Amino acid sequence: MGIWSWIVETLRSYPELAIFLALATGFWIGPKKLAGFSLGNVTATLPAAALGMIQETAKSKVPALGYGMPYAIGNTLLTIFGMVIVLMLAGGS
Repeated sequence: MGIWSWIVETLRSYPELAIFLALATGFWIGPKKLAGFSLGNVTATLPAAALGMIQETAKSKVPALGYGMPYAIGNTLLTIFGMVIVLMLAGGS
């Protein structure tokens, strides 16, 4: 039994451990800056936890293919264009 199969079996046996690891990873990634932007703890944590729950419910890794990238792109665009709209509205008054 290799280390990866042991990790997979442990996480399947204790799904709360998988959620904890997803949350801990999000809190670790959250404060990091990428190209001058900081994701923040909540933004980094919620997608990881939600993806874990979706995969557990579906009992498949396939939902990860259609979830991860669109979610990240959507959050980024919403953040950027939200700021642009606020700046446009503030400049017009």
